[in-house]
Amino acid sequence: WSSDVCSSDLTPAGRQAAIDWLTAMITEMPDEFPQFPAALSVLTMVDPDTAAGLISARIATIESILNGLRSEQAGLHVPRIYLLEDEYRTRSLEAESAWLAEVLHDIHDGLLSWNAPDASPHDPEGEQKW
Repeated sequence: WSSDVCSSDLTPAGRQAAIDWLTAMITEMPDEFPQFPAALSVLTMVDPDTAAGLISARIATIESILNGLRSEQAGLHVPRIYLLEDEYRTRSLEAESAWLAEVLHDIHDGLLSWNAPDASPHDPEGEQKW
């Protein structure tokens, strides 16, 4: 493995463009809003038991992804620098799973609770409630 693998065919202008992109992606925090935090912002649309089920399902999905990543990485014998992307993804998923487990625990213990609104967004008179 060598750093020439990815950059050997680049022109000087292409290499500079790649370095500019790399610099921006590593140093800047993009203005993005992933779907998961957006969904969390409206979690009160369902009752706590339903939310707990959804969170449990997400934890199971994360654990499945982590198991796959770990299996893929198990037999690799390459310098760590070439695995940083997978390492970052693994650590991010581990942190999300741990946080979700805390949220789930708090829901089950009643430390995190709310009253979900009716399934209908309108009251009997036809006025919008939310």
